[in-house]
Amino acid sequence: MKKIYRIPLLQVKIIHALQDNPLASYEEIAKKVKIPLTTLYRKIRSLEEKKIIRNTLSSKIAEKIGLTRYTFEFKIKSLEQFQLMQLAFHEHPFTYHYNRFYGNQFGFYAKFDIPEGGIKYFELFLKELINREMCESYNLYASTGHWVDIQEPIPNTKLNPKSFNLVEFWGKRQEMKETNGEKIEKIDIKKLHPIQLLILRDINRNAKQKQKDLLELYKKALENEKVNSEETKIIPEAYKSFIEEFFEGRSHEAIMMDFNRKYKFVFENLVTNFRINFSRNYFEIYPMQAYVIKDISSEESFQTLNLFKKYRPPFRAGIDILNRGLFIAVTLPPFYASRFSYLIYSSYSDFKFYNMDFFGEHGVAYPFYVNNFDPIKNEWKTDKKWIVDDVFSRIDGKLNNGNYGENNNHH
Repeated sequence: MKKIYRIPLLQVKIIHALQDNPLASYEEIAKKVKIPLTTLYRKIRSLEEKKIIRNTLSSKIAEKIGLTRYTFEFKIKSLEQFQLMQLAFHEHPFTYHYNRFYGNQFGFYAKFDIPEGGIKYFELFLKELINREMCESYNLYASTGHWVDIQEPIPNTKLNPKSFNLVEFWGKRQEMKETNGEKIEKIDIKKLHPIQLLILRDINRNAKQKQKDLLELYKKALENEKVNSEETKIIPEAYKSFIEEFFEGRSHEAIMMDFNRKYKFVFENLVTNFRINFSRNYFEIYPMQAYVIKDISSEESFQTLNLFKKYRPPFRAGIDILNRGLFIAVTLPPFYASRFSYLIYSSYSDFKFYNMDFFGEHGVAYPFYVNNFDPIKNEWKTDKKWIVDDVFSRIDGKLNNGNYGENNNHH
């Protein structure tokens, strides 16, 4: 029988500090947990070697670069459809995130970031999913771009747990301003240098990667990627000439200065939701419950969003304002979970309830996919071949080989 590894208390404190401030320097973390910097390095290295903690992730702000985030409920009736839909999510270039859900209905809650002009052909993709019996049906919601994702403390290792008055917290909704939030200022993606799209992708993957290391990665990729397949290249073929031009004919200092400026713009304007990536296998993570609340006013939705922003609760929560309602997901111990269900039931007349499954391949979030933008034409790819035909060609190829999407590198 495999021996269970129990994380020492000091390392638990380090993980908590990283959760509270995922962008903090090691010096700041060492000061917070009151240990020497050399000790912190050693403890973090041990956590990384055991794959308990990984890198620091971030999310793109889709609406700022001309994308609309569409949210779908896909309903299924067989385990095979679970596998088929996961393959479809893996292969579609617009996929941002998906989770399995289960209960009286099984299926997926999935999000796609779709450029203007792309929804027409994306609807053909959806119809083909049903024609092929990969899913039974779907419901569509468009996100407004107003959302918050509050990361969870580690339940079975929470230090000095305190009781939380959930009823009192929920009652504060009425105190919140019914503001519609700040207007999302769009940035013309055509004015960004192609290297900034690579930066956006790589900040999503690892937000704490040093600029000089990232710059060196691109420089070496130009020299060494000739044999790589297009899908695994750090620099896709369409981007290559632009990145070569960025490096040519300038001193190292000039390149660094320009790269710093471009990196800073992306970091400060196009990314959000920084979070430490850790293995859930080592922790007793409570099930995630999700609610899709229908036909409520925009004012009510923003009251709830602002509640979670102002009075950050000590549990995992995700709030997303939809065009016809509100999505709420929470991860709570059983005692609080039942209370929260009663609060939702007493507050809203029309809602759906799901248990979410986010372990392993059952829940995946993807970084920005640079191949969705054509730097030569300087526009998003919105043609039928890219959105429908190529996707099902890859799906058919994998199904013919008995591959349901394992070790997929498309994103």
